[in-house]
Amino acid sequence: MAPSKKEKSQTVAAEAPVDAPVSPVDAKKDATDAKKHRRGSSSVTDILKPEELKAFLGEEKDLIVAKEVAKLNWKMNTSPATLEEAKAMKELPITTPKVRKLHIFFGTGIHVTARASPSSKTGVTVYDCLTAIHKLYKKKADDELELPVLADIEWGRGQDLKNASEEWPAVVLVTQKKEQAPTNKKKTKQ
Repeated sequence: MAPSKKEKSQTVAAEAPVDAPVSPVDAKKDATDAKKHRRGSSSVTDILKPEELKAFLGEEKDLIVAKEVAKLNWKMNTSPATLEEAKAMKELPITTPKVRKLHIFFGTGIHVTARASPSSKTGVTVYDCLTAIHKLYKKKADDELELPVLADIEWGRGQDLKNASEEWPAVVLVTQKKEQAPTNKKKTKQ
């Protein structure tokens, strides 16, 4: 029985001399192998995974949530990009220590997960959390939401929530309010 084309090409390749010139295809493969490296977010050492965070916090330490969230006075069905502080919120980590993902629970039992963008060197930011919350409420009108305004985000251990014990260290609770606080804008005299 005659060898197939595939078998012929394998035998020819095996018989190639060691000093044979490298084909352009082989050179390209070698160049791409040399360029492979870890993603930037994977090499950042101060951003903790949930398992690392649990070991870091232990049973006594607390996760510190950014205080700036309470000052936002943000309606959850509007895009976080409309905030005046949106650019600053993209750089501000939501927690100290920084985390890769954060489970956000609402009083109604609903929860969403905010994840750090792949190129993030700050972990989950305030903007990432606001975006995750906005995805949940973006198609609802103001009158459909009982509590449309984000009041604050605070950290809670797994025993604080019925179904979050397995999610525990990276869990935050959202508090909501009925109306936005009035904004105090001073008029300048001209």
